[in-house]
Amino acid sequence: MGRQLPPREELTAIYFIFGYEQGIQDAIREIKFLGNKELPGRLGEETEAVLTARGLPDLFEDYQVAVGIPTDAQRRRQRGFDLPEELFRSALEQGGIPWEYLLSRTRRTVPMFTLTPEERRLNLERCFVAKGDVCGKNIILVDDIFTTGATMEAAALALKNAGAKKVAGLAFCASVDNLR
Repeated sequence: MGRQLPPREELTAIYFIFGYEQGIQDAIREIKFLGNKELPGRLGEETEAVLTARGLPDLFEDYQVAVGIPTDAQRRRQRGFDLPEELFRSALEQGGIPWEYLLSRTRRTVPMFTLTPEERRLNLERCFVAKGDVCGKNIILVDDIFTTGATMEAAALALKNAGAKKVAGLAFCASVDNLR
């Protein structure tokens, strides 16, 4: 499918589409902090084109459901959308993988961009809880950015603690530092 990071303890695989480089950083910043409401749809169309071209259905043939990392409720209200869902839902559903809301946040967290890896991990400790039936399911866990992996690992742990069989990560972009 393109680019892949090494698996982590709670993640059987981690895939991403773009490197988290200047142009992508600018686009994400424009969406998250400057309120651009048109860009998520355009990036979602690009995501769909890339995933279709790279064989999404074959890559995730063992997975039954896609779950987005939930955005903090206040941030979601401010933006009017959940970015991982905007980027991936259509592409995954077109590939035959239903989108379900099987995760929720238990509390607010501080924005991660200024935190060290250890501070990120602590910031997210017990932040997510699975909801609904995840027992025995293979789940694609979706997020917009993968930098240190703290968010995705915390969410995957919540899903696995609730009985998910395996969890693979899928990110719109990832820090190229993770490739080393």
